[in-house]
Amino acid sequence: MSFTSKQSVCLVSTAFLLVMSIQPAMAQEAPPPEEEDSSTSQRFGGPNSVPGQLADDARLTESLTDRTAFQSYFDWKDRLREKHGVDFSLDYTAGFLGATNTLHDDDTFAGGAVRFFGRWDLVGRKSGNTGTFVWKIENRHKYTDIPPSGTASQIGYVGIILPILSDIGTRLTNLYWKQNLNDDRIEIIAGMLDTTDWVDLYALASPWTGFYNFALATGGASIPVPDDSALGVYVNAMITDNLYVIGGFADANADSTNPFDGFDTFFNDREYFKSLELGWVTSRDRFYLDNTHITYWHADERVAAGVSGG
Repeated sequence: MSFTSKQSVCLVSTAFLLVMSIQPAMAQEAPPPEEEDSSTSQRFGGPNSVPGQLADDARLTESLTDRTAFQSYFDWKDRLREKHGVDFSLDYTAGFLGATNTLHDDDTFAGGAVRFFGRWDLVGRKSGNTGTFVWKIENRHKYTDIPPSGTASQIGYVGIILPILSDIGTRLTNLYWKQNLNDDRIEIIAGMLDTTDWVDLYALASPWTGFYNFALATGGASIPVPDDSALGVYVNAMITDNLYVIGGFADANADSTNPFDGFDTFFNDREYFKSLELGWVTSRDRFYLDNTHITYWHADERVAAGVSGG
């Protein structure tokens, strides 16, 4: 699967117009805790997972504009979620970095990314053991000759800075099924997923909402997680009210710009990234805020890419 540049331009243009018209009012008042809808609460998964981001969006309380001007839109979204189990969001992120000294001529780096993501509870809405279809599509683009993701090589830094703002174009990030069992104490995730949503979780692990430097993200940049849209399976379970376990595996050769090629690499190359995490939380409502865990991971050797395992 590939996307043409014309499709990318259309997506970015449409998303930009929508964001300019509705994004300032995305911060709506959250319902009181006793009235909070289960679809806006978050248990497993990191802050940048689709369920996590939707839950955070619903909890925002401050608005840059008059919220009442967009109340009909929020009311429509509430009705859509309550009647059909559909929830979605659209956001835009932009970044600018500048350097006083570089190895080459470029000293400014800017880019942006638009994301359209959501969830659709298709089964089990009355029982509470919901089966949910989750998706996320992005377009990442640059404003300058070199995007922010290229900053490190220009300033002589051996790490990774702001990898989310590249010029990779349009790509599929998430397309998976999430099945809840035993009153949400167990989740089974299967499909095209982002492993950083389920590995080494903490509140500021996401470069979208935390730090620009990837050394402060998942695994301190030491874990060779696959590209987004990696075909895989993860199982998350609360062993007790405070003790949890998360484990799974995904295609180590994933390519989010050609996501459906992952079926070939997953079943034929059989080179996987695997992880197992055991953790303790103060409560399920503060899953990645008050969290202590230990994570074991292993990556298979990638023969065609010339990458050793470990």
